[in-house]
Amino acid sequence: MPSNTTKCIGCGVVLQTEDPTKLGYIPNHDHIFCKSCYQLMHYVKAEGHSHPDNLPNFEKKSLIVVVTSLLYLDSMLNSEVKRLGDNYKVVYLINQIDLLPDATSKNFLLGKIQKSFRLNRVSYEDIVLMSALNPYDIDHLKGYLKSFNVPNIYLIGLQNSGKTTIFKALTGN
Repeated sequence: MPSNTTKCIGCGVVLQTEDPTKLGYIPNHDHIFCKSCYQLMHYVKAEGHSHPDNLPNFEKKSLIVVVTSLLYLDSMLNSEVKRLGDNYKVVYLINQIDLLPDATSKNFLLGKIQKSFRLNRVSYEDIVLMSALNPYDIDHLKGYLKSFNVPNIYLIGLQNSGKTTIFKALTGN
């Protein structure tokens, strides 16, 4: 690993070799991905991989859009990100609903997610179920986000949740 690299190239957490139970753990300095990113890439395992200390200071009149994969919804409920809604307008985008069978009731699913958020005391403005790969969902999301009429919109979320796909689809980049 180059000597000037101190952060995981997957998620940006500061790499450390001291404690395998803490964020950023690597077995030795030859690694460029933290243990969590490595496990996600090779074993499709995501465990407690959030970095609340690294969240920027959000301006008060901003909208925070928290993206999570339907597959990792439980990880979101166990992270400190869930407390953002206490101080900001927060919209949760539950991505990858296209992975569900067609017969799945989206209203039933949304009700279950809302109940889970209530039980876990997650404050939010709205919950949106979508697929970043569906052009209709992206067009709807563009209009929806514009309706907030805020100067800044922050797109945050867990790794592998679809943030980059959504950002590129929204901006055309």
